[in-house]
Amino acid sequence: MNCLVVGFKISGKSAAKLLQTKGHRVFVFDSCQNAKEEIIKEGFICINNLTDDFLKTIHLCVVSPSVRPKSELMCKLKKHCQKVIGELELGYQYSSGKCYAITGTNGKTTSVELLKRVLGQKALALGNIGLPITSFVEAKCKVCEVSSFQLCTIENFRPQVAGITYIGVDHLDYHETENEYINAKYNIAKNMCGKDKLVVNADDENSMKLAFNAKCKIWTYSSVQKCRGAYVENDKIYFIKKNKPRYIMDTKDIKLVGKHNLNNVLLVVAMAMLIGVKPKTIRKRISTFYGLEHRVQKIATIDGVTYINDSKATNISATKVAIESVKDNIILLLGGYDKGYEYDELVEFLSVKKVIVFGGVKDKILRAFERNNFTNYITAENLKQATQIAKQIAQDGDNVLLSPASSSHDEFESYKHRGEVFEEYVLSEE
Repeated sequence: MNCLVVGFKISGKSAAKLLQTKGHRVFVFDSCQNAKEEIIKEGFICINNLTDDFLKTIHLCVVSPSVRPKSELMCKLKKHCQKVIGELELGYQYSSGKCYAITGTNGKTTSVELLKRVLGQKALALGNIGLPITSFVEAKCKVCEVSSFQLCTIENFRPQVAGITYIGVDHLDYHETENEYINAKYNIAKNMCGKDKLVVNADDENSMKLAFNAKCKIWTYSSVQKCRGAYVENDKIYFIKKNKPRYIMDTKDIKLVGKHNLNNVLLVVAMAMLIGVKPKTIRKRISTFYGLEHRVQKIATIDGVTYINDSKATNISATKVAIESVKDNIILLLGGYDKGYEYDELVEFLSVKKVIVFGGVKDKILRAFERNNFTNYITAENLKQATQIAKQIAQDGDNVLLSPASSSHDEFESYKHRGEVFEEYVLSEE
C-alpha cells in the first residue's frame, strides 16, 4: 500500500516508522529543507511536490496536526488521496490494550499525568503530551492527551473512558471560528457508544451540550454541586454511583493549588473509579502528586519577590485561572504569539499591581487595553526585557507571574522552552 506522511516532526516520524514496519511503501513530504535530508537518512522516500497525479496513487495519507482543516493543502489531500487521517487515528487503528483519553481547553496535561499516576506503572501518557501513540501501539494501557487539532482527523478513535476538562475558546488562528473549535473537541465522543463512558464538567455549558447528545454513558464532576459522579461536600471528595456516595479523599490532602486543579482532580477521580481503581489507591496517589513544570510553578523567591512560571498558559482562560490562584500583588507578564482571538475579556481580570506587555501580540493587547480604558501597564520588546523590568519594579511581597495568554512561537520553540528561558532570566544577574 502506498502511504504518504505529511510533516516529519515527532508524530510524523513515528507514523512513518510504524507504516514501514507494517510493510507499506512510505512517502514523506515536509516543506522544511532540513527535514528532507533527515527523511532520506531515515530510509523513506522524500517527495518534493504533491502533484495531483502523485496523490491519486496514495491509499493512505497521515497528515500533521499543524495542517489546518480548511487549508488549501488539506482540501487537496482529501480530494485526491483515498483516505486522510492523523497520527492519533493511525496509532489507534494499530493499537491493542485499553485506551483512555482526555481533552479540553486547559488542564489536559495535568489531568493526563495525574490519571497515569493513579493507574500505576502499567499506564503510559501519550498523544499531545509529547509521546506519539504510534510509537507505543502495543502498550496495554494508554492515557492519551488529545488536542482539537488531532480530533479533526480521527475516523474510528474510540476510548473506553474519556474526559473533558472544560471547553472555552482557543486556537482561532487554526479553527477560524469558535464553533469549529468546539465541534472539534466534541469529536472525542464521535465513536463512543454502548458501555463507553464520557466524563464531563457539570458546571461547563459547552461540555454539558455534548453530554446531552452523546451516545455513550455520561458521568459528571463538579466542585460546587452534587452530581452523578465526583463532587465535593464539606471539603471531602465523593464519587456517587447508583445513588451510593463513596468517600475518596479530603480536599486538604490535594497538593495541587487552585480551583482549576481541584476540577482536574475530580475529573481524574471519576475516570479512575469508572476504570475500576480502588478509592484507597486513588487517595494515596493523588495526595502525593505535586503538579507539573511550567504550570503556576514557583521557581524562586529573591529579595522577598516570588517568581512564578505559568508558561503553559497559552490562552486567556488559563491566565484567568493563574491570576485567581496567585491572587495578590501580581506583576503579570503578558504576551507572545497571536492565536487569533481578542484580549478584551481578560481586562476585567487584571486587578493586578502591574501588567508588562511583550512579544508579537503586544500591539493587539494594547488595542484591547485602549478600548477598555486600561492604563496600568508597561511595554517591553520581548520576554527578556519584560523580566528585567519586572525585577526592577518588584518589591518585597510581590509575585512576578509569567502567564502569557498567548502561544510561544514568536520567540520560542514551545511553552516549555519559553518557561525554561524565563527561569534563566529570573536567576540571571543581569
